[in-house]
Amino acid sequence: MKKSEALVPTLHWCPAGYNPTIEVISRWALTTQGKKGRGNPGRTIRVWCAIWMICKQYRELQVYQYTRFLCDHGIKMSSVDDSGQLLQEHDCAPPLAPEKDTSEEGAGKGSPAESPQTDDEGSVDEDGVTTLMEAAKRNDVDAVKRYIHYQARMVARFVTAGMVEIYDGTALMVAAVLGHVETVKLLMRCEGGMRSSNDLTALMWAAANGRTEVVRLLLDVEGGMTKDKDFTALTAAAYFGRLDCVKLLLEKEKNISGRHALCVADMEGHSKVVSLLKSEGITDPDLRMPPRKLVSERA
Repeated sequence: MKKSEALVPTLHWCPAGYNPTIEVISRWALTTQGKKGRGNPGRTIRVWCAIWMICKQYRELQVYQYTRFLCDHGIKMSSVDDSGQLLQEHDCAPPLAPEKDTSEEGAGKGSPAESPQTDDEGSVDEDGVTTLMEAAKRNDVDAVKRYIHYQARMVARFVTAGMVEIYDGTALMVAAVLGHVETVKLLMRCEGGMRSSNDLTALMWAAANGRTEVVRLLLDVEGGMTKDKDFTALTAAAYFGRLDCVKLLLEKEKNISGRHALCVADMEGHSKVVSLLKSEGITDPDLRMPPRKLVSERA
């Protein structure tokens, strides 16, 4: 089975719009199929079938967790009963939702499992702003945990984070701009690497707004990513004079955009940033020279 063919069942069976699930299974499939021909197409299909049946039988809230469990262990399963039992044994699955009572006696009777609160998967407004993004604005960790499974990686045409406007923004970008560390920790694994309409990453947004702790968190996920050829988070931090962020970003990005960062910091008059960059051995022959003192001003 070719790699491209192996991914077809994944895209067909996974819950619509559930990108983290697709990514995890696809990554596992590529790894399995690429091990010197030792991949087992039969096992691969059985795992996908199990995931598909689990998605149908269990609440989609836990799909990402199930998928990671299955993919990590390459589990052979042939029926939903086998998969459900195994997941219950490993404490990975919630209780099954009770079947709806279709009898005359049960008609019109509500069930606690069917309450709007437990079935709420979040909403999206006319600009594409999701409930998850609103939770990220408030740094509402509980709400983020609740909606991340439904709305991670969704993009808003236009979303605000305080006074900052983001086009094609994500919940992670909103949290990064506002410096909401705990929310960033939750979102960075599933939304890291995404870009807004102007090609900026969450790390660049955080650096531009001086969110030092967020920059520290996102360095391993997005450090070194560029906009155009030599614009990085370091450039953004230097442009806005975010000295502490510049210090954090130097080690990973100075060889990519150090000269550009020096240029924009000098252009914007951020002398401390310029001094720091020069002390790191970054030079630019086109850098403007400081104005010469008049004779009357010399000591």
